[in-house]
Amino acid sequence: MQGVSSIVSGQTIFDTISPEMWGYPDHVDQDAARAQIKEQGDRGIVHAGQESYHHMCRFYSMKFYDHPAIQPYKWYWRIEPGISFVCPINFDPFVYMSRANKRYAYVIALQEVGSTVRSLYRVVSDYKDRMNITSSRYWNALVDPSWAPLPIRWLLRLAPYRDVNGDEWNLCHFWNNFEIADLDFFREESYRHMMNHLDNLGGFYYERWGDASVRSFAATLLLKPEEIHYFGDDICYCHGDFCSPGTNLLDSQTSCPLEKPVEEKDWKGVFNQMCHEKFKKANVL
Repeated sequence: MQGVSSIVSGQTIFDTISPEMWGYPDHVDQDAARAQIKEQGDRGIVHAGQESYHHMCRFYSMKFYDHPAIQPYKWYWRIEPGISFVCPINFDPFVYMSRANKRYAYVIALQEVGSTVRSLYRVVSDYKDRMNITSSRYWNALVDPSWAPLPIRWLLRLAPYRDVNGDEWNLCHFWNNFEIADLDFFREESYRHMMNHLDNLGGFYYERWGDASVRSFAATLLLKPEEIHYFGDDICYCHGDFCSPGTNLLDSQTSCPLEKPVEEKDWKGVFNQMCHEKFKKANVL
């Protein structure tokens, strides 16, 4: 804690997470959940055999913004251990988002690990229909329409990642280990209602629904497209082997140590990544 406090300019606050926020909800059968978690782990599904990881996904989907240490704040920037910012950030993202009326920002778009979310899209799509939510440009970028004839479409809807019409989620999502957001969005009744609906189905435990995919669906359904912002061209952010391109830094006067960030590092999985291109082609970025 002293190490972190010594390198930041502002006040640092450290707190604990209560079992009510980081633990099984009352409606989940813990024996059944632990059996499913073990089975997922035996199948080699990424992180799915770790009970704490399931708690973490649920916490970041629907609990963290109500933590007493977070409640006083409107804006939030998620920063995880082991990440790096390759170039200096010479602007204030919070000021930009506030002035531009943005409510959610990301830098990397990837495909989800399909085995972790086999039923999630169908559940969300059914919720969208039940709540009469209109499809946005972002939602359309996440869905690949089925062109199969009607009898085949009825069969396709039984497959994972399909909705009642046989359309398929392409597994694209915002990778939320970097996200900047207006916390009031998460605290709104529409977001809470959607999260409670998902939570009651138990998919955070009976499957391994990730907070990144859950957040992506919520943002694409509940926000206006113009309220979502892509910072990947302005911020060089790396999480493991995945990085945002920082394209706008190539011609800037920044003191970034890489003269040409995109070309001089293997930005695999991002710059030419299918999900990133889908958002661009949908005229979303």
